Amino acid sequence: MGYCDFFKKTKKVYCLLFGLLLISAIPYYYSGSGLDEAEAIDLYLNHNFPSRVRYDLSYEPVFSNLTFDSPLTFNEDAASNRIIVGQRDGKIFWFDKEESVIQKNTLLDLSDEVGVVWDGGFLGLALHPEFGSQGKNYFYVYYTTEDANGEDYPDYHSGQWCTNDQYWGNYLILSRYDLNPETFEVDKSSEQVLLKRRMYGTTHRGGGLLFGADGFLYLSTGDQSAWVKAQDISNNVDGGVLRIDVDKDTLRSHPAIRKMPSHAGFQDEISGNDYWIPNDNPFLSPDGKNFEEYYSLGHRNPHRMTMDRETGVLYVGEIGGALHEEINVIEKGKNYGWPVYEGLVKNTSCVPQLLDSMPHTRPLTTFPRSEANSVIGGFVYRGNQIPDLYGKYICADYGIGEEIWSVNIENGNFTQLGNFASTDIISFGEDSEGEIYLLKQGISNLYKITSVNNPYNTIPDSLSKTGAFKDLETLEPTEGLIPYDLVESFWSDGAIKKRWMAVPNDGDYNSVNEKIVYSENDLWKFPVGSVLIKHFELPIDHNDPTKRKRLETRFSVKGEDNQFYFLTYKWNESQTDAVLLTEGLEESILVQKSDGSSDFQIWSYPDIGDCISCHNTVSDGTLGPRTRFLNKDYTYDKTGRTANQLVTFSHLGIIDQNIEDIDVPTLLTSKSIKDSTATIEEKARSYLDLNCAYCHRPGTGNRGEFDLRLTNNLIQTGILNAAPVESLGLPDEKILEPGNSGSSILYHRVQTTNKSLQMPPIGKNKIDEEAVRLLETWIQQLQDPCPKSIVMERYENVEGTSIADLKNHPGFPDIPSDTLSLYEFDIPVDSGDDYGVRVRGLLRAPETGTYRFWISGDNGVELILGTGPDASGAERIAYHDDWSRYREWGRYATQRSLPVELEAGGLYYMEALMNEGNGGDHLTVGWRRPSDGDGEGPSEVLHCAYFAELPSVAVTGVSVSPSLANLTVGSSLSLSASVAPSDATDPGVSWSSSDEGVATVGPDGLVTGVSVGVATVTATTSDGGHTASAEVTVEESQIRVSGILISPDRYELVEGESLQMITTLTPTNPTNDKVIWSSSDSLVVNVDSLGTATALLPGQAVVTATTDDGGYTSSSEIIVADSIKPVSGIYLDPDTAQLIMGNTLQVLATITPNNATNDKVHWSSSDSLVASVDTLGLVTAHSPGNVNITGTSDDGGYTYSSLISVYEVVTTNTNKSISTSKKKDTNILNPVNDEFKIFPNPASDFITIVIPENTKECVLGIYDESNRLVIRQIGSNNEFKIDVSGLSKGVYIIVLSDLENNTLCGKFLKE
Repeated sequence: MGYCDFFKKTKKVYCLLFGLLLISAIPYYYSGSGLDEAEAIDLYLNHNFPSRVRYDLSYEPVFSNLTFDSPLTFNEDAASNRIIVGQRDGKIFWFDKEESVIQKNTLLDLSDEVGVVWDGGFLGLALHPEFGSQGKNYFYVYYTTEDANGEDYPDYHSGQWCTNDQYWGNYLILSRYDLNPETFEVDKSSEQVLLKRRMYGTTHRGGGLLFGADGFLYLSTGDQSAWVKAQDISNNVDGGVLRIDVDKDTLRSHPAIRKMPSHAGFQDEISGNDYWIPNDNPFLSPDGKNFEEYYSLGHRNPHRMTMDRETGVLYVGEIGGALHEEINVIEKGKNYGWPVYEGLVKNTSCVPQLLDSMPHTRPLTTFPRSEANSVIGGFVYRGNQIPDLYGKYICADYGIGEEIWSVNIENGNFTQLGNFASTDIISFGEDSEGEIYLLKQGISNLYKITSVNNPYNTIPDSLSKTGAFKDLETLEPTEGLIPYDLVESFWSDGAIKKRWMAVPNDGDYNSVNEKIVYSENDLWKFPVGSVLIKHFELPIDHNDPTKRKRLETRFSVKGEDNQFYFLTYKWNESQTDAVLLTEGLEESILVQKSDGSSDFQIWSYPDIGDCISCHNTVSDGTLGPRTRFLNKDYTYDKTGRTANQLVTFSHLGIIDQNIEDIDVPTLLTSKSIKDSTATIEEKARSYLDLNCAYCHRPGTGNRGEFDLRLTNNLIQTGILNAAPVESLGLPDEKILEPGNSGSSILYHRVQTTNKSLQMPPIGKNKIDEEAVRLLETWIQQLQDPCPKSIVMERYENVEGTSIADLKNHPGFPDIPSDTLSLYEFDIPVDSGDDYGVRVRGLLRAPETGTYRFWISGDNGVELILGTGPDASGAERIAYHDDWSRYREWGRYATQRSLPVELEAGGLYYMEALMNEGNGGDHLTVGWRRPSDGDGEGPSEVLHCAYFAELPSVAVTGVSVSPSLANLTVGSSLSLSASVAPSDATDPGVSWSSSDEGVATVGPDGLVTGVSVGVATVTATTSDGGHTASAEVTVEESQIRVSGILISPDRYELVEGESLQMITTLTPTNPTNDKVIWSSSDSLVVNVDSLGTATALLPGQAVVTATTDDGGYTSSSEIIVADSIKPVSGIYLDPDTAQLIMGNTLQVLATITPNNATNDKVHWSSSDSLVASVDTLGLVTAHSPGNVNITGTSDDGGYTYSSLISVYEVVTTNTNKSISTSKKKDTNILNPVNDEFKIFPNPASDFITIVIPENTKECVLGIYDESNRLVIRQIGSNNEFKIDVSGLSKGVYIIVLSDLENNTLCGKFLKE
């Protein structure tokens, strides 16, 4: 079959170009319509169905006067009754929580900082839990920034794999801002960046941000397209839930030890800034080997994270890969498995095991790929308006289906509540009452979940009540139902199907509302009120095909909202009627096999979500009614005539297109898998179009971003040799590799019923064996459709970003680093930095006339077009010097060429150049042909079907590298031959040795030493016999070093100490065992030639051992501390003191010398009943008496004691009269001077009372003016120091007496 790639119709002559199915001869009946006249039928099958179905979950727009553009965050400040909404573009608004509110106010506009990149933007916002309290008026934000050029780039999905370091200059930022709780004004300059990380790849950002019940801030981070990061907590903080203390509470947390950039990352990255690590975080690392922020790990893309307000439990909606979506309950220290586990499926191709062999924590529930596209995590409902949902986790699906589910938080069972007809839920919100809000993509209102109801109350509960059939036994349809059939039915586990359609009309399809909007190659648009019916019967006896079991009858009803809703009726066991199903289920059906045995076949009845997944909005709710599927004859029971269905529809007026029998052969038509007149390619492409393209086409949001519609040629589908988005673990796997079904994922997905792998993903329990054989045969016989039609040559290490820089590269154009054949003038994107490319081919003009060309790339690009097949005379027709986005055609006027005149069939040399500096990189060329007319951009990207195979290029020379080589006996090395020019048609060479007794050479240039000597190894080109040689010297064999290990790998020294480093070489007996030693900082650690490391100054240095043979290295980290300075003494202050019972006193210890290495002090009390002391020297007085408080140095055991006197303050009244007389017993008091001194007097805080020496034990009492005892103390010293700060202002009497009641008295004034 010849390849061509465009339609051309002149009168009734047609041509289907490359990859489109050629129409085989079809024996059409030229008999006109199969039906004579229309039959009237009213809307919704004569109003037996409602005009619209609201599913179980009801939701309504709220705050209807306000709209938002893709809101992702929703917070309420209950104290002020205000709602805060953050948009993806970085604009944050607040408004009063009143339904009639008409104004939203800007809280903060970060749109200049936020980059609306793929899977990014403004992602998280959290108010401090004590917002409204002094010192706590903060809110926290998490977002992606613009790229290095200040653009919202990357804006496309570039893929994901085990390791991915694509970087465009973007960052992920966690910041704090001050917010006035009264005015809601934000000082933008108050931003404090807590975390700043480079943004890698194009997806998996995480973005959940909230304060937990413990008051700590939680942040969910994704793997950033590099799966391995989710099991690495030492080099990044990706793929986890982080937990930090933004209050820096000294009792609960500590400063971060491992930080960016000092321990990991780049100099422009920040972590550990203005937050601390909770002391009970699960991955603490005192030695700083890993980041302590992690609370859990093993996360892929935890987009939304929320907290159950009643229990404090955290939930994450985890967006999965090819297999499952997950809902995870976040627990401290758990590993959720990615990338080793997705759901419960294990795959060790990227990471062999979980970090430190941790156990896998299973998800609460998983949604298989057939059930969900991208789960959007929601909330556990704790509101009051919908009691039936209380305690259920509410989440949703973004993409096809738009399902909303409730999940049982005890067992993970989930129930579909309904579908979000407004489409594209991207987040949820929760207010202070626990009510839940829905946030959608695009400009829209906010929505609030309001109730749960039964959607089936207005729908007929049995098939007999639908009015679809006059007779259920014969399935005779009611008037107005028109039967139809497809060229080939969708694969449905071998079931037989019948179909009818009801297009409402009054007996004549003569108005717009009574007609289907016809399209030759795209969708048919049905009018409101149309009903499509599909009936399923399963053959249950392989020996008798007439024995069938009626399974189900499905209805698609187009409602007043222009959306189809879907219903399924399951037939009863007696096969007399069918009942309405309200949820999906599976049934085992007994089938008699041809050998007489029997087996059960599983049949899956769809739920509403299953129906919507396939009948998506891109398909406008229909799958079968397409021109190419309906272009066949049908025998109508009503007339007995056989006629073409399209002609019949046109005759009746059902479609708004006039089609006659003569037009039928000109229409693109699908081919049945059983059509013996069709080619293998026609049947295979038709099968994929019918069974796969309703999802695999633009606009569906499907992960497989290719287009399997039959309207594309095979190249335009994008599946040829394309890398899969998600791996199946096949060797060298591609979506479709011509000639190799074993490596073609497309084939493997069709030939399995593994629910996580199969295609189609829904309703399939049995493999379509005939289709599997067809696809395998087709793939195996496929050949490269256009080899070497478009060639890309890549040049590494090109400086600058201009085309001039590329042309000045020494390898340009004849010595590229690599050469690759392309299917389109579109190079692989984001494949490196500092390189250039040349893409070239011979364009064969398909028609005569005026063409326009466009070029897009990053950085500088230019497009050259010749006047013929030769490069000579080619001129630049389009260019730009700076960068453009991927396939951005209108950034610069020079990207579009002036009109170019080409002749049909003419060959024209075309060349495109691109020079990439850093960041994103791409190059694409598109065009508009004369028949496409003029436009602002190209009609398509140029692909290889428009290009002739490049002409044969003769070899002009060859070079061998290296030209001189040394090896030992028994060892080998590879020589490489470079043929010039690089695009030579035959680049083959043969190898020979001048002396095979010295060295032999293989066909691939591998040279092996045989004996000592010199040999010349020569490469000879197959084309032209050009030669080049290398001189090879073979020496005696040596035992070469293959590795080195240094011991210890980490050590701590003090100043002046030395350490002998030890190395172990592999093997242990090399010929050359010399090791060269070096230190990263010889001022800190010096290492001599023998490996003795000496600590010189405090600090850190890395000592490295390098083998002389091979240059292998191993390193050891040496930490140098100050030399030890011993303690020589200790002193306490104060050395004496008096305390009132219940008071405290801080005793301070001074260690000498003041720079002692160990300044730790141990504290003790001689009588803890009188006074106790804590570990910091804080003394607490308990009861009257004297006590020694002792400090003991940890180093040396030096001690010092302070004498503490404790007395009590008496507050009770006493009736005792105080005598002011004193007895003459001078043996008790001072025999010389019986007076005592009181100072200061007046006093405010302390008074000191001095009595003569030799005074025996006595009792001191202080009385107020009412003779009430207020202070009492016992002592034997000649000096009392009394704390009177607690006394009221006034005059007080001091009485000093012995045990025999001899007394002295005095007074003082308390100020």
